[in-house]
Amino acid sequence: MDIALWTALISGTVAITAGYLGALWGGRNEQRQWRRNERQKAYAAFPEDTGIANYGSVLDGTLISPE
Repeated sequence: MDIALWTALISGTVAITAGYLGALWGGRNEQRQWRRNERQKAYAAFPEDTGIANYGSVLDGTLISPE
């Protein structure tokens, strides 16, 4: 075979492999960023959801009603 044909075959194979690996890596990175953002939203909402956001009232006893 001619050297030009080998060069074209190798170049094409490398280009296809690089494209596949780039898409795979990009998808994993996007998934990791999405999980991180969702975790941050959950962490930010936790104090409000559990009622500990107003911890000053808990500490001085005004939040707890004597019943």
